[in-house]
Amino acid sequence: MLHMIFFLPLMIFGFIVLLIQIACLISVATKPKDAGWKVVWALIILFFPLLGSLIYILVGRNI
Repeated sequence: MLHMIFFLPLMIFGFIVLLIQIACLISVATKPKDAGWKVVWALIILFFPLLGSLIYILVGRNI
């Protein structure tokens, strides 16, 4: 029972990060941009899920 107290918040945080990552990947895929930029952003988001998604939200959507 004690292990659930510690792992449940981590599971919830991981699920939220996964949802943000999926939303960013969908946003990248639907942008009318050059395919090269889409691949670069998708790789950044995939290899660095939390940091890459935050960078895309803050910078990438406005480029």
